[in-house]
Amino acid sequence: MVDPGDDSGTYLNLVVGGQYTFDNKVNIIGEYIYNGEGYDACDWRNYIDFVKYAHVNREKGFVSGLMLSYLGQANSITTFGQMRRNYLFARINKPDIGGKVDGSLVFVANLDDRSCLLSPSLVYRLNDRVALTASAQFFIGNKDIEYGMIPWQNAVSAGISVLF
Repeated sequence: MVDPGDDSGTYLNLVVGGQYTFDNKVNIIGEYIYNGEGYDACDWRNYIDFVKYAHVNREKGFVSGLMLSYLGQANSITTFGQMRRNYLFARINKPDIGGKVDGSLVFVANLDDRSCLLSPSLVYRLNDRVALTASAQFFIGNKDIEYGMIPWQNAVSAGISVLF
């Protein structure tokens, strides 16, 4: 969304934050993010109303192909963590827990609608070249707000990294 006082069509985007590493290697990061391209409250309500309209009418069988294309259009502009204007980001990381494990916790909050993402992760180093990873994502919020719109709400993933 264009800043109403700006005739150039440019957007104001701003990140203010900091990070600190303690003597025990715990690292914390905190940032406030302002996304001038994000939806304000009125734009967001219009977006949600559009999605609901298309969804309800598609389920009723009303011009379902058209309604499906509307939902596709809505989905194509969905970029979670960038849809609104005001966000808070925080991360805490503790490397070398017991010499082999790194743990971190990421928190992203949409300050406009109070939805959020909470993502813990662990990395277990088997040796210098192989590591096992596990992480989870918890999306918190009701269905009309950014992180609450995510249909699966919670996800867990695991992996292995091998360096050659």
